[in-house]
Amino acid sequence: MQTWFEILFFCTSGFVSVAVQIDFCLVCFGLRKFATTSFWGKVIAELKQTTLLGKRGVMNGWYYGNLGNCCSSRRVGRCCLHRIQLRDLVRTRQTDLIMRLYSRFGSEGFQKTWDKVRRREAPSLHDYEEKYGWAEWVAVGTFFEGIGILLRRKLVDIGLVDDLFTAPIKMSWDKMKDTIIEFRKEWGQPTIFEWFEYLHGEMQKREQRQ
Repeated sequence: MQTWFEILFFCTSGFVSVAVQIDFCLVCFGLRKFATTSFWGKVIAELKQTTLLGKRGVMNGWYYGNLGNCCSSRRVGRCCLHRIQLRDLVRTRQTDLIMRLYSRFGSEGFQKTWDKVRRREAPSLHDYEEKYGWAEWVAVGTFFEGIGILLRRKLVDIGLVDDLFTAPIKMSWDKMKDTIIEFRKEWGQPTIFEWFEYLHGEMQKREQRQ
């Protein structure tokens, strides 16, 4: 029975979601109880939540009830190997995500939008709206807001964000800050672009520490 489940685990690679394989690993190696602590709890919860690893699949429930007694503690060593592989997978996914964001930032369309926002001047929200509208302003703010959320949830590496986006973040926030603050007051929405502001703050803290 042990050998059968071991073969099944490795044969599922490429045919089921990685989340299913993770759950197999936890159960087969008798480590499911650690899923809420330290490394396992943090990585698995975050990655499943963001669908980077997908849902558990149709086997949810069945293998939890039946696999726990099928494997022994002799596989702890192999579990450590899978832990390393999972960590590398997380890093790869994070790098891929941030590079796709960087590719979007560098696209011709976004650069034109960003350039327009950086060049615009208006004495008030009303004048800004009448003269330019909000489409480009929202597009730029939303882009950096998204990065801020990913950083807050630790789904991207702050070092990569710093290397790729420090200057654009500072330039954009310095340009848009007054309008954002006025927009919050005018519309009674104090959370507008709060994660953009958080992102800028984190980059400042990192710069001060270096």
